[in-house]
Amino acid sequence: MPAVHEPIRLQDRYAWSDEQIGSEVDGNVVLMNLAKGHYYGLDTIGSDIWRRLQHGPEVGVMVRELAETYHHDAAEVERDVLALMEKMREQNLIRRLS
Repeated sequence: MPAVHEPIRLQDRYAWSDEQIGSEVDGNVVLMNLAKGHYYGLDTIGSDIWRRLQHGPEVGVMVRELAETYHHDAAEVERDVLALMEKMREQNLIRRLS
């Protein structure tokens, strides 16, 4: 039975897990889950999110920075970031720090 997680919150900090490796290919990130042997490709914005997660940022700060960088509505960016992070967490690509 899969683990049940609490929702990712804006005050949480997440970073890369030890179960993944990532590489840049033509400016975008390709990830591999080492335990499962699955590959994942990220688009430009997904790759930007991934790079930011290297240092374990607070999710809300990252959302605000991305909204400013890409000139998008903060609520839309928040929804998209949280959705991507949930998928990453399900695949053990990221881990919660706090």
